[in-house]
Amino acid sequence: GTDYTCALDDTGLVCWGENLHGQTDVPTLSNLTQVSSGYGHTCALDDTGVVCWGWNAFGQADVPSLSNPTQVSLGDLHSCALDDSGVVCWGFNPYGQADVPSLSNPKQVSLGYGHTCALDDTGVICWGWNEYGETDVPALSNPMQISSGAFHNCALDDTGVICWGLNESGQADVPSLSNPKQVSLGYGHTCALDDTGVICWGWNEYGETDVPALSNPMQISSGDSHNCALDDTGVVCWGEKDSGQTDVPELSFTFDDDDTDNNVTSAVLDIDANGSFDALTDGLIILRYAFGLRGQGLIDGVISEDAMRAEAADIETYIETLLP
Repeated sequence: GTDYTCALDDTGLVCWGENLHGQTDVPTLSNLTQVSSGYGHTCALDDTGVVCWGWNAFGQADVPSLSNPTQVSLGDLHSCALDDSGVVCWGFNPYGQADVPSLSNPKQVSLGYGHTCALDDTGVICWGWNEYGETDVPALSNPMQISSGAFHNCALDDTGVICWGLNESGQADVPSLSNPKQVSLGYGHTCALDDTGVICWGWNEYGETDVPALSNPMQISSGDSHNCALDDTGVVCWGEKDSGQTDVPELSFTFDDDDTDNNVTSAVLDIDANGSFDALTDGLIILRYAFGLRGQGLIDGVISEDAMRAEAADIETYIETLLP
């Protein structure tokens, strides 16, 4: 979020940092599978559907009727969900960011300040505010992930990471990356996870691009001016900290019923069943699942050659057994 952070662990959802609008006051949730943070509101996906709380001056927390939602994503003041009907958006809409265009089998949605992007069968489509070219999608080759910052976007495709939109701090100038697996955007900076770890670039007023030492990072998530990574030690955050958004509370990662706390890289997280955990295969599958990707989009490009569990349906069933 803008000045706060949320993480999903074995106890459920834990949020910390700025709480002016109650955005870190987590309500009762049932079998939570995904969370997304905005400027002052938070939404989660659980067994009941999409649940939102916090600031609601523009209706951004008033969830409309949804049919079997599988992903939720927040911008500063608007929200969108992916459900059986496609992409549904609500909240602040002066730039048309909540007016969803025609999409073909959308698989993911990501929101900026005044714009929205979706990944569908045709590629990446963006709409809404375009002051900085943030909805002018460049040529992409088989895009598999889209991430939106306040005024810029990046996609992960067959060539690597491609960014466009506002670039006054170099946030769209992609450095050399080695086999990038994930990208996440803040207000004026960008981070990617590749074979070397986490790399960040762009605005660095609060140290948001100064990546600390990480042990086998498997996920990166960016707020406005801070980042958090999931690695072997748990959750590590850095960047702006004036609201306590980088002060990680105690989190619990226990994936079985024997009352033993397991390291997040234990054998239980060998999602593709090739005999070992790999952050850039198993970890990325978990990340995609958390972002709502299902079917072939869950496994494209990440299944190891020696995987014993290689079908999307089998992997989805296995992941569901790990959920609290």
